[in-house]
Amino acid sequence: MVIVSPKAESYAVEVATYDGEGAHREFFAPCTIGYGGTAKLGTKREGDGKSPEGVWALKRGLCYAKDFESAFPMEQYDENDMWVEDAESADYNTLVRDPLPETKGDRLWERRNTQFRYIVAIEYNTDPVVKGAGSAIFIHAWRAEGKPTAGCVAMAEGDVKRLVEWLDPKQNPHIVILGKEQKPNITK
Repeated sequence: MVIVSPKAESYAVEVATYDGEGAHREFFAPCTIGYGGTAKLGTKREGDGKSPEGVWALKRGLCYAKDFESAFPMEQYDENDMWVEDAESADYNTLVRDPLPETKGDRLWERRNTQFRYIVAIEYNTDPVVKGAGSAIFIHAWRAEGKPTAGCVAMAEGDVKRLVEWLDPKQNPHIVILGKEQKPNITK
């Protein structure tokens, strides 16, 4: 389990991991969340700049280059891939190969050497997909240290790579994104 817990009046947060036995920290990294803070369950909207509060599965990732060892499923992407952010599209909040030129979304390739070398997809609004409720929520490298995102969780590129190497699909990894007033309560 990956816990993201915002500090009061800050975009900066900490990531700590816990196993099924309780508060056993194995991974720590400073990170940021959306510039709008967090959105309570059911209130997130496309373009609001908020990270969605809740517990979300981490099932897959994307990468520009496979320069790491990990059991976590990582799909290599290229210049033909886009994560669709157009709420009117039938492909909203999905990865699409060869989208139509007018499709609105995140062209991953354009940020392959900055923020998107390694991406862990946060399974927010994926099953079912609710149009307009937010899309393309990832863990990725920050654009500059401490700078907030448009709703994702961001950290140093080396920490994202380390997280990808650490994640084990057999452990059923999840991320818990807490609001400022919430505190982690990890029990056995």
